[in-house]
Amino acid sequence: MIGGFWMIDANSKASIYLKNGLETSAITVNPALFLSNGMRYDLAAVTLEPSATSVISINDALAKQGVAPWGILSGYVEVAYSWAWDPLCVTVTSIDAVHSVIFTSGFQPPVASNLPIHKMKFIEGLNTVEGVWWKPDANVTGFVALSNASDHPANAKLKISDEKNVQIGQQSVQVSPHGTKIVQLDVLKSLPAGATGGLQIQYTGSANTMLINGALEDLNSGFSANLPFHFFASPDPTKQSQETYAELGLMTGPADPMMSFPAGTTFTPFSVLRNVETLPVTVTPSLYWTEGAVARSAQLPSFTLASFSSLALDVPSLLAGAGLGSFYGNVNLILDADGPPRSLLLASGSVDAKKTYVFQVFPRGIQESAAKSISYWSTGNGDDTMVTVWNPADEAQDFLFTLSFTGGGSTDYLST
Repeated sequence: MIGGFWMIDANSKASIYLKNGLETSAITVNPALFLSNGMRYDLAAVTLEPSATSVISINDALAKQGVAPWGILSGYVEVAYSWAWDPLCVTVTSIDAVHSVIFTSGFQPPVASNLPIHKMKFIEGLNTVEGVWWKPDANVTGFVALSNASDHPANAKLKISDEKNVQIGQQSVQVSPHGTKIVQLDVLKSLPAGATGGLQIQYTGSANTMLINGALEDLNSGFSANLPFHFFASPDPTKQSQETYAELGLMTGPADPMMSFPAGTTFTPFSVLRNVETLPVTVTPSLYWTEGAVARSAQLPSFTLASFSSLALDVPSLLAGAGLGSFYGNVNLILDADGPPRSLLLASGSVDAKKTYVFQVFPRGIQESAAKSISYWSTGNGDDTMVTVWNPADEAQDFLFTLSFTGGGSTDYLST
């Protein structure tokens, strides 16, 4: 497995989180770090007991290799193990506690060429990945990290567009074998707060060897958020379909006192959409919330998103339109999309008025499944973890919520 972009400096610490999804067997993992210049450092093997989690400090691991961990370093992670299927979940987190910013990356999904919905998108013979950016504050800028996991140099081109798909910037780089290049999105500096737009990354070489990660940041306020990317081509774009996406647990209004935020902390939800297909998409938003122990909902007016255009929804206005202008708590924003399959790229979450606390929510398509999981949770050193469970069905469902913790133990909670 390859992926997991990381970066460290005098203020930043990076960690690898390994989760064993096997409940009855241990698994031995051999991690390695690649620096931006392509240098490889093999780390000590880690044996994960059944359902166990392990955390590797990249700073400490580099120090043991004789590399000064206070230098400005970046790269990607490789983990090797032997099993009949993929039972391992790996995430990498880089935290700058001084500036209150955090970046989390996972491992890029493999390209399954035999599946029509998972094939790589090609434009002019180049592997092509679409992204979306947004600017919640005037000082927010961002970057895209390109890591070449192959043994050969790769050329990459990054195009930046505005909300109407007008190109406003372009950069070209060559990424050395197993190297990493960080491309700064300097063009965002001159754009006003509230602006949105698209990213398009094209590169040479094999489809699954370029690792793409990106983030938005403002070191003055402490704002940070991951940029989402659309790695795969859609099915036949001329075939219309209706798909539903859920953005769960959006916080609105004053923070709940039980969360121990500073007095006066108030959250506002955000939702950003980009159409990554050549035909328009009609989107119908709905809000779901619980009030007085009763589930409630409201469907809102539809809108159309043109080809390759982007939009930042005015979520407070949507709340007001549903009669929730003074509501505070958690809401779920559901988006019904009518257009080419898999044409929407979404970003959402909640942010406080000072842009210091950002709780990013990863939108998910609604479909039948047997289980969902997250790779890591923590309640130590001031951390907390929030999980939102929403039943999209018209009938009641039973949920078994299981917490697995260090040492391989677990606790089950049954919810009806």
